[in-house]
Amino acid sequence: MLEVHKTPTTRFQRILRLVIAASAVVLTSNARADNSLKEKTKEETELHLGVSESAFKKLESAFELYSPTTLRTDFYFDIPQKNQFYMRRNVTPAKLRVQKRADQVVLQKSWIQHQSTHISQGFRWMKTTRVSSSVKKPVNGNTGLRLEYSQSLLENSVKNSQISQGSKTYLEELWHPEVWPRLSEFDSSMVKSVGSFVPAAIVSKERWLLNIKTLNGEDLTVQLGRDSDVLGSGCPQSYEIEAELKDSSPKTSAQVAEAINHWLQSYGIEPAETSPHSSHDFFRRLEQLYP
Repeated sequence: MLEVHKTPTTRFQRILRLVIAASAVVLTSNARADNSLKEKTKEETELHLGVSESAFKKLESAFELYSPTTLRTDFYFDIPQKNQFYMRRNVTPAKLRVQKRADQVVLQKSWIQHQSTHISQGFRWMKTTRVSSSVKKPVNGNTGLRLEYSQSLLENSVKNSQISQGSKTYLEELWHPEVWPRLSEFDSSMVKSVGSFVPAAIVSKERWLLNIKTLNGEDLTVQLGRDSDVLGSGCPQSYEIEAELKDSSPKTSAQVAEAINHWLQSYGIEPAETSPHSSHDFFRRLEQLYP
């Protein structure tokens, strides 16, 4: 077993001391009040459709997709309990993550209010309404250092097929001082749980915004995505199509789904190449390693 599983390297020992010491200042009441002014809470409804690699390649070729519209790395967090993650396996519909972008990191809590499957022309869409709260921070700040340390430790742990109790403790200490955004539904549920939040998956997110036309000639924007497992050196990969339902839009979710269905079929993509769920579970890699 490599020593990194027992104690952090000298470099990361310095990072650990730096971020924990700096967080002691952030956690004062005045600092928290200043931070709360940056928090943003919103409600959103989305249609989601997982697609196969073959379906993605058809669209990739047709639209000559090269550089994605957005590129980020999402660090998902959960509470490990007996080789499984609490929020993933429990009925609690919650999500906690940090989005690492080129110019900033975004800390986010999400709470699913309603989720259902919508069947249209053989396509099975997942319709989700959620409320989320987020706060933005500089990419070169303490949160960025925490992400750097966490990824390095987890990459070594995955390589050696084990996360020691010592490494898990360091991760708990590293993220304990972090000031997450507040979300009442999330916070009131998580206070009942036993355990600390640690990184549960690291996923590279590529997104392309595509402007399409419906059969009636109306414009519609969809988001094509490719997710890659960072801790698996980019594999496995998962593909999806999302459409956000705007409050100001006159179209219903059924109309939006039907329009996208026709659009997909025009490129030779049939329901058999789609699913309401993602094709891969990126959490399984770490879920089996945490003690």
